[in-house]
Amino acid sequence: MAALAPTIDKLEDVAEPARQFYKSDGSGKFVVDLTGAPTGFVSAADLAAANARVVEFRDNNITLKRTVDELTPLKDKLAGVDIDAAKAALVQVEELKKKGITKPEDIATAITTAVNAAVAPLTQQITSITTTAQEAQKRADAGTMRSTIQETFTKAGGVPEALDFVINKAAGVFIVEGGNVKAAANQFSVDKPGEPLSITEWMTKLTKDASFAFKGSGGGGANPLPAGGGGPIRPAGQLVIKNPTPQQLGEHAADIRAGKMRVEYDADK
Repeated sequence: MAALAPTIDKLEDVAEPARQFYKSDGSGKFVVDLTGAPTGFVSAADLAAANARVVEFRDNNITLKRTVDELTPLKDKLAGVDIDAAKAALVQVEELKKKGITKPEDIATAITTAVNAAVAPLTQQITSITTTAQEAQKRADAGTMRSTIQETFTKAGGVPEALDFVINKAAGVFIVEGGNVKAAANQFSVDKPGEPLSITEWMTKLTKDASFAFKGSGGGGANPLPAGGGGPIRPAGQLVIKNPTPQQLGEHAADIRAGKMRVEYDADK
């Protein structure tokens, strides 16, 4: 018996005994009426579903291919990069932004500001200590200068009331260095050229230049009498100011009026 065609236009196209196996498909044609699908048979619905899956698979492959093509260069750029560490760094960057740090130089500024704020109290304390130490040293040097000059001044017969005057005269001529009084850099001896000026030599000269500051007894190198050794004898304790400047006259006006000090001038003045 010849094989049956799956679809015929009319029943007469097949032998009469085979017509019983056909049924109308509703469109005017006849199809073999089967109780099951033959081996390898695929229905139109299954074929359509399979074709749909093939299309979906193809579209997915195209999408994935594009994604891979886009990510491959990024993968090369990120080679060796710790993604977790990078994420943590981004979190820290955001925290820094909240604190106003957006550029590398902002970090240096923030550090400098913090250091200055921390160091400022210490700097102020050091400055205060330094200033106090300097002031204390100045007072100590002034005390050393005064006591040293006073000792020589007293030996030269200096009048106690004139000590401040003599101390002021010594300023700039002598300095205190290492706790000792010594001649300033530009002060040299006349008696011993090349050597520093000594306090004794300076005081001896002062008894002549400012004899009013020394006692009339002439002790200690003072010369209370006018040049040439003559002149009237003054009362005990009376001071003599020789060849005074207008400023000196003003300073000692009260003592002159009270008779405690007498003004004398050299003959050539």
